[in-house]
Amino acid sequence: MKRFILLILTILPLTALAQEAAFEKLMEEYSSKPQCTTINISSTMLRSMGVEMGADSVKAIAIEDAALIERAKMQVVKLVAAYEVVMEVNSENDRVNIYQLANPDGEITDLIITTISANECVILYIKGHNIEVDDATALFNF
Repeated sequence: MKRFILLILTILPLTALAQEAAFEKLMEEYSSKPQCTTINISSTMLRSMGVEMGADSVKAIAIEDAALIERAKMQVVKLVAAYEVVMEVNSENDRVNIYQLANPDGEITDLIITTISANECVILYIKGHNIEVDDATALFNF
């Protein structure tokens, strides 16, 4: 039993690293495409903006090409496979989902927010320690 617990505690951080690497690949893929914007904000920049949260970084991808949105939707499904869905909002053709990944202590370490409509897809990735879903609103209210 102890070996099993040690194995789980060893694998969980690797899962978070894999998710971050997967998101980095998405950012790299979409950064060179037309009608796509990628954003990378460090914790230093967040603090200088007056945003106080447990984030080490905030990254986002905005896609406005309908053909790429379909591809991105499939990639998001794979990206969030290990995450817990904490909120889903469906309104006509718009969909907003919030996914979280927590460490063994229950602190949220990764938060992914997706907004998908027919003409736009935005994927927001917050990486840090003890993140709260409410912290993400600080980004939108800035």
